[in-house]
Amino acid sequence: MKPYIYISMLLLCAVLIFIGTIQYSINKNKESEAAAKASENKKINWVIENAISSITIKEDNEVYEAYLIGDETKKYTLEEDSFLGDKDDTIVEGAFSLYLTSESEDDKKEYRQVIKLRNPLVFNIKNKNISTYTINKHSIIAIYQTESEDNTVASLYAVNDGELTSLTTAEIPVLKRKIKSIQQNYLQTAEKKKNSYEVTSWTLDSDRLQLKEADKTSIDNEKDIERWLEEEEYYLPFKNLTISKDILTIAEQGMLMGSQYPIGTSISEITKSNDEFMETEQGDGLMMVEYPEVTYYYDEKTKQVNSIAIPGMRLKVNMSAVNKALGKPETFAAYKENDGYIATYSANHYEMKFILDSSQQVELIQLVKKQDSN
Repeated sequence: MKPYIYISMLLLCAVLIFIGTIQYSINKNKESEAAAKASENKKINWVIENAISSITIKEDNEVYEAYLIGDETKKYTLEEDSFLGDKDDTIVEGAFSLYLTSESEDDKKEYRQVIKLRNPLVFNIKNKNISTYTINKHSIIAIYQTESEDNTVASLYAVNDGELTSLTTAEIPVLKRKIKSIQQNYLQTAEKKKNSYEVTSWTLDSDRLQLKEADKTSIDNEKDIERWLEEEEYYLPFKNLTISKDILTIAEQGMLMGSQYPIGTSISEITKSNDEFMETEQGDGLMMVEYPEVTYYYDEKTKQVNSIAIPGMRLKVNMSAVNKALGKPETFAAYKENDGYIATYSANHYEMKFILDSSQQVELIQLVKKQDSN
């Protein structure tokens, strides 16, 4: 055999062996990928089947699913009514984790992450143990945990770069599993104290993805809390104001501090700009449009605002602070409706009235047009 023919045959064999090796490697990779995909699908199916609660959230145009799963748990039924629920309710107790999946381009679920939650946790299966809220365009996951009759807490998480991150260093107390999302920019929670309730308003630091307190208000009126729990649109006013002599100058122009519109404005202009209001009839042709931060009273025939009021809790002051800022009122009289007082200040064609409780804490500030003014 000639040398060049021998060399050619050796090269051909080498090429064939190389091609065979590559094909084998490709087939093994495909088998490995298929096995990995099957394993992931099995894991995702296991997650879906074993979750006691799940919820869908959207973040950065991506859709995620969060699943609450018990790691090492025991299950039992309540033998009698308790703070955990009613008799015969199913309870799951132990260690839990939160699993995260996302949707792939072919609309299939992809496993993303799992984080272990605080131990131990106790859940009533029939309760809504997980919810979502929106704040500063971020979707927030809340996981509720009932610790006693008047003590329920929530752990809050958000998705950042495809992974779960905690928004607080500790759980947040929540009254009756209620968290309010306000204008998608704030969250509001309530907590029962010994002789009162504490309502906290929260904002989100988007850079650090941490919740920050915007306001904390103490409430001892049960009706205010009942309303907060029952009326979905109602929240406790928290955009605080500072009292100063300037508020009388503003009042002379028919404007009440903390409101956007003056007396004489058409009520349709106000409701058009913000449709989240409650409207009620006061009688004698007087109507009321109420927002949590401000209330407008208007004439049913003319549709014009003739009085404006804001809650006193936006100031959080008593009459001594009002006196210090504005001087003595023009009149100071008893107010039978709340066993308190009314302090009235003149402001050109208008009167600004401070409605006080029996301890002279400001309950309401109202601006009205003087009856003898045109």
